[in-house]
Amino acid sequence: NCVEADSPARLCLFLDLDTVRGRTRAVEICMFILQLDSAENMGKVKPKVVEAVDSLASDPGWRDHACTTIFLQKLSASDDVRATFAHYAAGGIYGHIYDATPNEMLEWQRPIRVYDTTALYHLSDAGALPALMILCADAEREMDGRRLVLIIEEAHLALKHKLLRPWLIDLVRTTRKKHLGIIFVLTDLEGLDEATLRTLKS
Repeated sequence: NCVEADSPARLCLFLDLDTVRGRTRAVEICMFILQLDSAENMGKVKPKVVEAVDSLASDPGWRDHACTTIFLQKLSASDDVRATFAHYAAGGIYGHIYDATPNEMLEWQRPIRVYDTTALYHLSDAGALPALMILCADAEREMDGRRLVLIIEEAHLALKHKLLRPWLIDLVRTTRKKHLGIIFVLTDLEGLDEATLRTLKS
């Protein structure tokens, strides 16, 4: 369980810094977190986030060191932006979930993974939704030509979110040719637009 306050952090925002795609995903997750908080002008902040992610990636030992706390140390940004990420670092309200290093996240994974995210739905969007992005990015990281299946239950909750929906739709479109199948389990279609449903069916 990754949401118990006394459990070690299980999720890492910076899981795959070896590749351009992995660094891009890390920046996307960070920017998503900022958008949830509506911190400030995203255009001005993004270069600072990219710089901090690149700095993490330049460390030969990044798999043991790249976590939100170290990212925060490298981030040169306004106090408001830093305060947003502080929630996900050691001592922050979500730090016990999101402050893992890549190796700390990978060490508890198995070839077949089942993530019970039920407890996350009791958190705010800021606490719950980045977890789904990280788990999807982790599945994308594992694509190597084998057929992979990612099943997301209660997916209507994420697909109804104005910020997360386009990211998930883009993920579906860019990974379907790489043998990653994504199954969205929907129990409530109310509020899902026709364009989204058509994309999921295609």
